[in-house]
Amino acid sequence: LQFELKKQRKNPSVEGGEEWEPRLCLSERFVSIGEVELKLQGDGKLTWILNKLAEIFKTPLRNYVVSVIATAILKRSGWLLARLNTHLAPYWAVILRTAQLDMKDLAEVTETDVTDDSGGPSDLVYDLVFKDQVPLGINLLLNDESGFVRVVDF
Repeated sequence: LQFELKKQRKNPSVEGGEEWEPRLCLSERFVSIGEVELKLQGDGKLTWILNKLAEIFKTPLRNYVVSVIATAILKRSGWLLARLNTHLAPYWAVILRTAQLDMKDLAEVTETDVTDDSGGPSDLVYDLVFKDQVPLGINLLLNDESGFVRVVDF
């Protein structure tokens, strides 16, 4: 993650207006996961097949997890930056003088920079967090006489 202090027009609807305000923004973000391992434990052909499918879909699963993490970072940092920029607004002059910066020294905020939580992902996103590497707690009966996979306990 790379945070930067940039400038943004105070009233973007006015063309040629030179009123700028400093904005703290998230300018770069990069998420990488080396490897995801999904392994079902148990005996039987179905477990073997499911483990082979998990091996085949290892890369798409990793890519999905990376995209979910990147979206969460985008959403959470946007919310945080919106609050920081709101609360820092009265103090920008002091902050710029202390850092020996002038408004013309700052780069302009681009469309890829995150400064607030507008335009972020839907609130219908749920976070699933595993703090330890443990089994999920679903026991399946794979060798049932009926031929179906049954959930023994959950």
